[in-house]
Amino acid sequence: MYVIENTANGRYYRKLGVETHQYTDIGQATTFSKWKKAKQKADILHAAISPIGEQINFEVKQHKFYVLKNQIWQKLVSNLILKWRNSND
Repeated sequence: MYVIENTANGRYYRKLGVETHQYTDIGQATTFSKWKKAKQKADILHAAISPIGEQINFEVKQHKFYVLKNQIWQKLVSNLILKWRNSND
């Protein structure tokens, strides 16, 4: 998975609609399955901001969301097992 980082503020691109977006934390970022697609969007964002004189760059970064989700899942299962054990004592 790939995300687009706004290097000026360390926030990440999140698509809201056809022509609207915001910058948010990585957990809410729009993900791209292919680097090329994310790079194309980053270039479009940069081109839109460059004419107004802002020195903002966008970087495409690989992020392993599945690792984070897997860690959360493991913690949830561990908590459920502990609750089940405690209820059977």
